[in-house]
Amino acid sequence: WDLNEGMSPDKRFFAYITGFNDASAYPMLVVLDIENRSSILELELSGSILKAGQGVMDSNVGDPTFESFRAMQFSHSLAWSPDGTMLAFIAAIEGDSADVYLFEPAKQSVTRITDEAGHAYELNWSPDGQLLEYLSANSFGTGAGAQMEGLWIYDVQSNQYLPLENLETSGETFLAWTDNSHFLITSRSEERRVGKEC
Repeated sequence: WDLNEGMSPDKRFFAYITGFNDASAYPMLVVLDIENRSSILELELSGSILKAGQGVMDSNVGDPTFESFRAMQFSHSLAWSPDGTMLAFIAAIEGDSADVYLFEPAKQSVTRITDEAGHAYELNWSPDGQLLEYLSANSFGTGAGAQMEGLWIYDVQSNQYLPLENLETSGETFLAWTDNSHFLITSRSEERRVGKEC
């Protein structure tokens, strides 16, 4: 990961994911309160996946355990809202897929906000913090491309996640928000830039 992603915009908190070092991997999200020099969250990210009795090293490409662990390890697997009040992150705490969760330091609350069939990854907040863009894949493949599921938006005000587009490509990459309701992505299969309006 890019460790700079872990610093909240207001410089009050620092978040990071650890625990992917060996066959007995237990990924954990840690959030530090910088001013008070204390940990305010230590959350295991693989609750239901590992409780099924299958370790990550016992799984293969396409298995939910393997794919959810991969989703957690991509860059942008955690993202602070622009005002620093919410941390979005990828986890497999419930269900068989990697989903998007929100941590709110002020409330000390963790909430699952998505439940699509695929594995969520690549979190990107709109500049005003009202929308959270993310992608989902059924499988990240073996290196030649992913089996994509969709392009999604989570709307903070309505507390809903909405599919923008079903994808039949081998991978997308987020480029940038152009304003509060438009962003650019690239499509690996078609090598074209796509603008999306939310």
